[in-house]
Amino acid sequence: MKSKHHNIIIFIILLIPTLTHSWPIPHSGQTKCYDNEKEIPCPKPGEPFYGQSGNYIINPRSYTKLDEKGNDLPDDAEEWFMVRDNVTGLIWEVKQAKDGVKDYSNPNDADNKYTWYDTNPETNEGYTGTYNDGQNTETFITQLNKKCFGDARDWRLPTITELASIKTLSSHNPAMDIKYFKGKISFYWSSTLNDFYKERMWGVNFSHGNTDYKTKSSSFYVRAVRGEKCRKFERFVINDDRTVTDTYTGLMWSPEISETRKTWKEALEFCEIYNYTGNNDWRLPEIRELLSIVDYSKYGPAIDTNFFSTMYGYYFTRSTFDDFYPDRVWSVDFNYGFVSETAKSSYYVRAVRGGQCWLSDHLIILLPKQAAILITGTTIPITWQSTGIEGKVKIFLSRFGGKEETFEIITPETENDGHYEWTIGGEPSPNCMLRIEPVSNPYSGTQQSFFTIKNPDILINTNTNATYTISGPETYTGSNKSMIIDNTLPGEYTITYHPVECWQTPASESQMLTYWGTLSFDNSYIPISPEPVQNLRANQPIETWTGNNQITAQWEPIDHCLKGYAFVWDHSSNTEPSDTVTGTDHKTLSPKLNNGDNHWFHIKAINIHGISSKTVHIGPFYIDTSLIPPAPENLEVQEQTNNEIQLKWTPIPDTSTSYLIYRSQSEQGLFYPIHSSPVDYYDVINGYKDTTIEANTTYYYKIKSCRDNIESLNFSNTVTITTDDNNSSFDVMFISQGHQISKSHQIVHKGGKVIFDLVLTKTQDFQGYLDIWCENLPKHTRYDLSINKQTVEKRLEEISDLPITVSLTLYSGSAILEGDYQFNLQCLNTRTDISFQRKSWPIHFTVVPLTGGMFVDISPHHIHKNEQANVFGCIYPPLKDQSIILEAWTNNEKHASFHLKTETGGCFSTHEWVDLFDPGIYTISANGFDPNSVPFSATSRSLIVEKIQPELRLKFQENQIPKTDQEFTIQGQIDPPYESVPVKLSVISPDNTPSSPIDLYTDSNGTFYISNVFFHQKGKYSFIAYYMGDDRSIGCESKSYDVMVGNTGFAIIVGGGKSSQNIFWNTTQKFVSNVYKNFKFMGFTDEMLYLMINSPKLDITDDDIPEDIVDETTPSVNKLKHVIKNQFRDLLTAEETLYVYMQGHGTDLARFKVLGSDEYISSVELNNALTDLQDATQCKVVVILEFCYSGAFIPDLSHDKRVIITSAGREDYVTETSSQFTLSGLLFEALYHGESILDAFKNARKVLIKKNIQPLCLMIMLMAQPIRKMDKSQKISFPF
Repeated sequence: MKSKHHNIIIFIILLIPTLTHSWPIPHSGQTKCYDNEKEIPCPKPGEPFYGQSGNYIINPRSYTKLDEKGNDLPDDAEEWFMVRDNVTGLIWEVKQAKDGVKDYSNPNDADNKYTWYDTNPETNEGYTGTYNDGQNTETFITQLNKKCFGDARDWRLPTITELASIKTLSSHNPAMDIKYFKGKISFYWSSTLNDFYKERMWGVNFSHGNTDYKTKSSSFYVRAVRGEKCRKFERFVINDDRTVTDTYTGLMWSPEISETRKTWKEALEFCEIYNYTGNNDWRLPEIRELLSIVDYSKYGPAIDTNFFSTMYGYYFTRSTFDDFYPDRVWSVDFNYGFVSETAKSSYYVRAVRGGQCWLSDHLIILLPKQAAILITGTTIPITWQSTGIEGKVKIFLSRFGGKEETFEIITPETENDGHYEWTIGGEPSPNCMLRIEPVSNPYSGTQQSFFTIKNPDILINTNTNATYTISGPETYTGSNKSMIIDNTLPGEYTITYHPVECWQTPASESQMLTYWGTLSFDNSYIPISPEPVQNLRANQPIETWTGNNQITAQWEPIDHCLKGYAFVWDHSSNTEPSDTVTGTDHKTLSPKLNNGDNHWFHIKAINIHGISSKTVHIGPFYIDTSLIPPAPENLEVQEQTNNEIQLKWTPIPDTSTSYLIYRSQSEQGLFYPIHSSPVDYYDVINGYKDTTIEANTTYYYKIKSCRDNIESLNFSNTVTITTDDNNSSFDVMFISQGHQISKSHQIVHKGGKVIFDLVLTKTQDFQGYLDIWCENLPKHTRYDLSINKQTVEKRLEEISDLPITVSLTLYSGSAILEGDYQFNLQCLNTRTDISFQRKSWPIHFTVVPLTGGMFVDISPHHIHKNEQANVFGCIYPPLKDQSIILEAWTNNEKHASFHLKTETGGCFSTHEWVDLFDPGIYTISANGFDPNSVPFSATSRSLIVEKIQPELRLKFQENQIPKTDQEFTIQGQIDPPYESVPVKLSVISPDNTPSSPIDLYTDSNGTFYISNVFFHQKGKYSFIAYYMGDDRSIGCESKSYDVMVGNTGFAIIVGGGKSSQNIFWNTTQKFVSNVYKNFKFMGFTDEMLYLMINSPKLDITDDDIPEDIVDETTPSVNKLKHVIKNQFRDLLTAEETLYVYMQGHGTDLARFKVLGSDEYISSVELNNALTDLQDATQCKVVVILEFCYSGAFIPDLSHDKRVIITSAGREDYVTETSSQFTLSGLLFEALYHGESILDAFKNARKVLIKKNIQPLCLMIMLMAQPIRKMDKSQKISFPF
């Protein structure tokens, strides 16, 4: 037995620099320079366009390929699995198997696409996303960590800032370094939520490099990352001069922004001459630098206003695009956080400084890194590249952001060998700058900024799960988790250990802590050693040959302080199992054992501290698999009658083989043996009859062969059959003492007799007469039948006067063997229509000797948990008040017992015992004593207890009409009517997004309600209720209950204006695709939409694969008018709405370009077509016009059943060409969330104004009178 003391060691130590993590921002990769139109040689300081990415190489990009275990590989390795970013320290997953075939069993497969899904309420903001049958981001991360990819289990989704750090700006399509990163060139998910639209997530499109957000239900690619996410200390510091230092990235930001918008050239010049605080190293930020201060938990503005002032809108960066778009530059939107390529025309400017610009012929500082955290009192190396400069160097430090008068000397001279040991002292500061200069040539020096110097923290770490309290000048409570304590005070500290189960608690102790000292406590918890397992046994005797090559070993369970058991099967008598837990149950089934006579089982207990008990052994077991009979074959249902099912199979030639017949009422349910012992070969040579069946029931059968109590390893094939309805016009009831009984079973001694009483009844359909007789009587028995105690016959014939009472008297001969028997009562109804109907009932009896005996039986023998069954029996002699002990056994262990006494006639029964049994197969036995105290027992019976299979149903209360934004009540019922059981209700909205399950509980009638349901959009909602099951019931789910909310109406979508001169045609296609997609989100089906655009297909799923959704690819004015007047004419009613959306080009003469240069539809023609439709159908119409001069259409389109929304007045329509913020996009976004059309319009206009687009969007909503002129201030009520 192992014995050991487990020590708790608590260290309080000074944090050293390696405990911190710097996150300097890597360079964009862009080394070229551009003016406003083309590539140019990189300018020098003072020249136009100086200050762009090609001029500042700060933190050059550096990657290392890694193998599958995380080991470094050479840069030319052809196979690698991960990439380490040497600047940020992050390790990235590299996608594999890019072959166009998805393989979701391999999370690294490059072709796999996932929906966004997160069940953690602390990170999902209440929006879990879309499960998508397991093809989601949460499952992806779980798979990756479960397979221990790269020998790590801390993989996660990257933040948007982390994901953007690996895009390169030196190229597009792909905008990533494909030398290191393999995978699809497309959109990749991040873990960053869009705070404005919480059902959407941010990501990066690595085709061009822009950031965007997508709905969580969309499927896109994922690339996992691991590494430190953030620090535990304050990130931003506002300095005395109002600059803001970001200790996370080592950057310092100007407190001011440009008062006016500037061109990109002006922005570069503005930052280069910026001289705030006397420093002349300000610059225009690189794209990742500016992105690092975006706060994605906010919007409008998306920045922490506690530290930064801001103006709404886009801000320039120094990051240019590439040769494909030399006139574009990357900019960051601080309204929402978008990163987009924009024109170099007019945006705001914020300056930044920090980092180290890598210049040729200059020294380069390697350590400390930008954004490092250094601790006073520690010694670190300062390292640099000497760049071939001879002589010595000076090293300086500024704690005040590099102001010239603030530099202090670390060393006046040291060899230029690239290394200096520095013991850090002095005041802490987040604005430290290191400068190294050659003594002979100071201009070849360099400086690194910014990093932080801070006072030491204290790290408390324990290697035990014990909890403790450290008290002194400050008090801390800890457990097995590490704890960092800032600004710890010196003084005397006392540790008090808390009691822990299975440990002896150490005494308290005290120590003194000095400011620079190390505090450690070392004491011992003495663990309690486990006892050896007790009562080790097996289901097979030792030293006895068996054909069963799997043996069950079991022992008494150990509950106290147990971690588990270590056990092993082998051929030795004294093996010691390893200390690895192999099971926690108190029994185990061996693996399949080979033939032989030396199989042993060895087991020991292991407690929660890993200490082992003494090993216990059992064996040897003798195995001879030749003794195992083969499995039966060719099982089939040979015949079925009203009262029996006959099975047949190919018998095994060995006549010593018997059979176990198993039956179930569901294919995946519990199969149980019909008989408690195998059926003899000769009893089934011509088939087997199952007479214990019920009408209109489905049964499943399979069998095993058995020889010398050894079962075949496998079952036969499974067969199934459903019994007939058995709608007979007559029936038989067995009675005892005048009462109906559920099962006929009597006891008789040898040479005695027993009477069975039964009543024959009829229905209104009965006609003709009955014949009654018995079949299949055992040898040495006979019977007779009597009616009303008078007629005695072997067969009663032509009985027509029902009901009647029949007595069946059975006589047992003295030669009959003791045991259980069965025969059948047969009834034949000969009808006047010359048809026949035959039924059979089994009758059971037990023969006992004259000295006495008993039987026990169960009815029914197959129940569900919490159902009652009658356990009954009789003894002979039939004495009253005799004690009977009932016992229930399962898995060779006694489960329960029950004591009762016999009644008059020597019989006993109970209904109050088995209803509490857990699901399983039980053997019920009965034991008693005769008058002479001689024990006797009955043949045991089988009882099958299955879990209940409940049913869930959903419905809605009557007289409710589902409408948007109106309260609605959902009602459900569970049968059986369980009280206070949890039910989860899931709702799938019209866009196929499942909601988070709603937790409900049933009342005393098994009913559950939720009455505050609100539908926020039109379309089909699907409701499904789930019950997870418990120890009495299996889980179940209701059928999907669907409800259509509101009249969703119909929509006509028109994209117009395609021509060789139309440079915005791609924008039109994207606008139209988004509108079509939004209608789909709102519950519109393809049949409810009509799309007209001069394109064969459109991409509405953002997967770069166009869909075949276009109804008319060659639009014309006549076709458009025909579609408006006729497409939905027969479907529209006065209660429904037609939406007409048009996007493209308009003119100030109220004309819309349908196609080419001469296909224009005027506002008058459009009005006439709509009026023709509305006159015929009385429907309502919503017209959404998104093009220049769309407001010119309003006077002619005015109508008392129309809403007209335009993107402009009588002027150009100004919007984002990227279509991230458009009138239609914002409008449908609000409608999707259940806003009214008026509120949706107001919201869209408000957002566009905040975007500085200053839209002249108009909306007209009429009651009855037409309006010929409309301005922005006019307010009109909305009737529908």
